[in-house]
Amino acid sequence: MILTPLWHTEFLLDIENKDGKNIRFLIDSWFSDFVTWDLCERAVKVHFDHEKISSIDAIYISHAHTDHLDPYSLLQIYKNVNPVLLLPITLSYLIPLFREYIPHIQIQILKNREIFSFQGIDVMGIFFENEEITNEDDVMTISFASDREILFAE
Repeated sequence: MILTPLWHTEFLLDIENKDGKNIRFLIDSWFSDFVTWDLCERAVKVHFDHEKISSIDAIYISHAHTDHLDPYSLLQIYKNVNPVLLLPITLSYLIPLFREYIPHIQIQILKNREIFSFQGIDVMGIFFENEEITNEDDVMTISFASDREILFAE
């Protein structure tokens, strides 16, 4: 397993399935300077690097904050590659927008604590229940598991 940090919460996960094939996941997608609130102002400008993500198999979006789901970056990515988009069920309301702007997109909805097998990797999203309502209630943590390794990302 190889983890490549990219920025804020964005990283690449390279994990080998049982057949020895490397499966590559991009976690979150904030690569532009687009934000909708001042607290996320970037200290360093991030430049979109097509080379780093030219061979991704899937993109996972943890929640709808613009420092995790950047529509401008997604449009750039899908111009060059066509990964499956993994979305928490809480983001299923965005499917019509994704299909309008990226007609060829493949989307897989992740339900709470249900395992989805993706090219030999078990993917499971988990919501944590909060006692109080917060602005993070739609955040889905995620695990990726092969027959030899597991990664849990929150």
